[in-house]
Amino acid sequence: MRRLLLVVLLAVVLLPASVAAAQDEVSPLSLEFTVYTDGNVKVEYRVESDPAKARVDVELFGSSYSTLVIRDDEGNPLASTLGPSGVTVDSLGATELTATYYTAGLTTKEGPLWAFNVTTPVSSTIVLPSGAAIFDLSHVPEDLGTVGGLQYVKMPPGNLSLYYIIGLPNVQQEALAAIADAQVYIEGEEAAGIVLGGARAELEAAQSLYQQGSYADAEAAAEEAKRLAESAVEVADSASTRISFAADAVQRARSEGRTEGLSEAEAELQSARQLFQEGSYAEAEMTAVGAAQLASTAKAPSYTLLYAAVVMLAAAAAGGYVYMRRVRAAPGAVQQAPVAPAAAAPVQVDLAKIFDRHEDLRLEDKEVLRYLAESGGEAFASEIRERFDLPRSTAWRLIRRLVREGIVEEAKIGNQSLIKVLKEYHRA
Repeated sequence: MRRLLLVVLLAVVLLPASVAAAQDEVSPLSLEFTVYTDGNVKVEYRVESDPAKARVDVELFGSSYSTLVIRDDEGNPLASTLGPSGVTVDSLGATELTATYYTAGLTTKEGPLWAFNVTTPVSSTIVLPSGAAIFDLSHVPEDLGTVGGLQYVKMPPGNLSLYYIIGLPNVQQEALAAIADAQVYIEGEEAAGIVLGGARAELEAAQSLYQQGSYADAEAAAEEAKRLAESAVEVADSASTRISFAADAVQRARSEGRTEGLSEAEAELQSARQLFQEGSYAEAEMTAVGAAQLASTAKAPSYTLLYAAVVMLAAAAAGGYVYMRRVRAAPGAVQQAPVAPAAAAPVQVDLAKIFDRHEDLRLEDKEVLRYLAESGGEAFASEIRERFDLPRSTAWRLIRRLVREGIVEEAKIGNQSLIKVLKEYHRA
């Protein structure tokens, strides 16, 4: 009997520890690191907690924790116990917990170069000390900016590394800033699928020059790297638009039965797409222009015209035969053919007249005018964008060109723009 009572008492005493061991993990909400010039880091970690739990374990960042304070969602401090890699918090009734503390375990220094390393479960904001210049990043940042005069970087979750230098001379700091700016831009465009081989090589040259102490040359190389990247992105956008127009021209020719010479256009279009994938954007653009021109000059096979003529003659003969049968069936009757009511003639656009007067029109301008001609001489700007898969800014510039050329006019219908071919280019 005494042994049974002892077992019961031990179970009651050890119950809180068992409950704590069985608790669910908290859910991270936000994480911010503020780095100081001496390498210390202030950490503010906010998590979601189950208010029904008496205690929860919160994992902390770093290897040492000083001036640790845990507060609930109303700002009240909570009792806690530090462990090897975190803290156990008496959290009953709290829906959110915020841990604030300082640690020196997240930064290391080698010569003038500081490194900040951390593994995070959620996107985090890293605020750098005054006068710090970013040297390298492990990931493309989600955001860059300044707060309170200090530079910050918002990084995605995962194993993060950020390298920075404090107190550089102006020329050195400017070179490092130029390298960081070029790197962020290039990596962002590469992540979007743009091939930037030349810009990437120039950036690596800038980084090498910086390591050699040639800061002015490094800055110039970094600026050239970004310029090359921006130029390549612009050409890539233009090439993409040209390929879209060429694909539309090929599809139009096929739907109209103009298949003679169309295989050459399709081969050129495929070549343009391949060049684009390889990053040869200028060549891709020129090849796409050639593909569109071949598609626009493709012709219907001659047998198609002959077949159409035979069908028309057969229809005329059949109609004449039926008419004669009716006349013979009623020899004395006067047959009065019914008169169809007059219908409003659709607007027909004289494309030949437009192209003859405006010889400098771009290929994409002509394709849009052909689309307007097929649409009865008018279409909404939104329909043009959707038809040719154009960005809003590209479509706007194209329409502006046609307005300036005196070919179309723009009318506001509610919140939309109706683009209409001028009457002087309507067929009589």
